Amino acid sequence: MSASQKASKAKDNQSLAKDIVDKFVTSLTWRQPYRNKWDRFYKLYKNVLDETNYPWQSNVFVPMAFSTVETVVPRLVSNRPEIDIMPREKSDEAHAKIMSQLIDYQWDMMNMNVMMPEAVKEMCIYGTVILKSGWKFTKKQTTKKELADEEMPELGTVDNESEEVLYDAPTVELVDLYDFFPDPSGDSIDRMKWCIHRTVRDLAYLKKMQSMKIYKNVGLITSGTSTPEDDDEKSQRRATDGISLPPLLDDSVELLEYWEDDRVVVIANRSIVIRDEKTPFRHGKKPFISCVDQKVPHEFYGIGEIEPIETLCYELNDRRNQRMDNVTLILNRMWKVKNAANIDEDELVSDAGGVVHTDDMDGLDVLVMPDVTASSYQEEALIKGDIQQTSGVTDYTKGANSG
Repeated sequence: MSASQKASKAKDNQSLAKDIVDKFVTSLTWRQPYRNKWDRFYKLYKNVLDETNYPWQSNVFVPMAFSTVETVVPRLVSNRPEIDIMPREKSDEAHAKIMSQLIDYQWDMMNMNVMMPEAVKEMCIYGTVILKSGWKFTKKQTTKKELADEEMPELGTVDNESEEVLYDAPTVELVDLYDFFPDPSGDSIDRMKWCIHRTVRDLAYLKKMQSMKIYKNVGLITSGTSTPEDDDEKSQRRATDGISLPPLLDDSVELLEYWEDDRVVVIANRSIVIRDEKTPFRHGKKPFISCVDQKVPHEFYGIGEIEPIETLCYELNDRRNQRMDNVTLILNRMWKVKNAANIDEDELVSDAGGVVHTDDMDGLDVLVMPDVTASSYQEEALIKGDIQQTSGVTDYTKGANSG
């Protein structure tokens, strides 16, 4: 390739990288309102109390969102799904039986019984879950001792090297919803023109992929370039719970894996094209599957178990903390003190056998705090009833004796 051809190729790669990064930013901006909702749902599930929104002395979180999700998930994945292959003709029966056994075997090989509860839980929390399908093929060189001559065992054995296939089957990956960036114009994976899966890898992984002739231009990647902090979605999500991810290694590289039908492009650090080729899958489709809890017509993202009861959970927390503050103020009463009564305010503490000195017996009086706990209990029961009616998760569903 001549110098002019190399320059033209580099210019084309720069233009391609810029185009994909622009699409990534477009999707990032478009889905920000959804991202804000996901942060709130994450807090409700993790029972994280935002003290700036709760100016009460008591800061108790009633885990209704957690209870709802953890009641629904086991009922959806408690039993392993049975996948039967039905024959179309009499001659297909034997093949259908073999295919059913193959699918059961692959289900176990992909460890789906462990992954499915996590996927369903993410779907119930956020309303949508993304799965990424693929195919894994791994092999290694093995050395086996074999007879030098089977007819003459006395000659001993020799070492024969051969390749052994370790894994040759489909795979399914649970994609973090925060790392998936869809085309805003599509309401399903098939109807999207493109989608982007964002990951962070180290240089060793990229070099391994280059040795397998999957990636290229890895040598052009500048080491020490980390993921932009303002877009580090996982760190921001965990920050809502006071948890931060460890700092990225110096050789961490952000990858934007861009998929169209029949095409895949990978951009490293939003600048370098390290892959641009036809899709490796015969079906020619984008290798992603979206599952939603409650489908919203003409929208990509669905509604989960937390969204319909979000404001009810906030209301329940308000009532619980207000009632606890009311009880606290009744037990630790406030006082009305006349300025000329000569009372030491440090003595105005509820204490058994306590003494309050005063020059005026009428200079001290209790500030009566009304007891609203009775009505608060009734309101809390109504709120819980609304949550149960909305989610369909009742005390009976949870296994409680309803009488």
